[in-house]
Formats: sequence, structure tokens, C-alpha cells
Amino acid sequence: MVGTAGGFVLVALATLTAVAVGDSAHPVFGLVELSVAVAVVALASTLLAAVFTAGVGWACYAGFLVGRHAVLALDKQSLAGVVVLAAVAVAFAVAGTVGRALLAYRVLTAPPWH
Repeated sequence: MVGTAGGFVLVALATLTAVAVGDSAHPVFGLVELSVAVAVVALASTLLAAVFTAGVGWACYAGFLVGRHAVLALDKQSLAGVVVLAAVAVAFAVAGTVGRALLAYRVLTAPPWH
């Protein structure tokens, strides 16, 4: 399970990568990288961990990609970032939960001779 600590690490790595490759000039590319980090946590963990990761991801997005020098930018682009990250967190957390439930159902209902 990835959890919130793993989410923090993934978001930090995604932000460092985005800044290193120059995504601060085009923050939407950094938002894609952060969305992948949130999706990984959401699929592998709980909704709470996914929402926490999305929150940390938004802070990094607003502070290092949209804003500069760790100053949170509170504008339309930043608002769009929080909406995208929250939607990714919820959608992938639901998908992960449904997938785990289907897997458990399949294991519990499998014939004993398989």
C-alpha cells in the first residue's frame, strides 16, 4: 500500500522532475506529472490518501510550477489544477476500490478446485 507517505514522496519527485525539465514555463505538463502521482496513490491506497496527495500536489503545483519560489499562486490556473487533481484522486480511488472488490469477489466465489 502506498499511503500518504508514499504520495508525498511521489509528488515531491514529480515536482522536482517537472521543475528540472522546465515545466514551469508550461505548467500544464507538470500538472500531468502530478496527476500521474495522484492516480498511482489513488489506485493503490485509500480515498483519504489520494485526497491528501492531491492537496500536496496542488500546493506544489501552485507554489513551484504556476507560482515561483514556493509562493502559492491563487489564480484561475491554480484553481484548475486543484479541480483536476481532486477529480483524478476521486476517480482513480473509486476505480481502485471497485477493482479490489471485484478481485475479492472473484477469489471468494471461485470453485475450490481451481
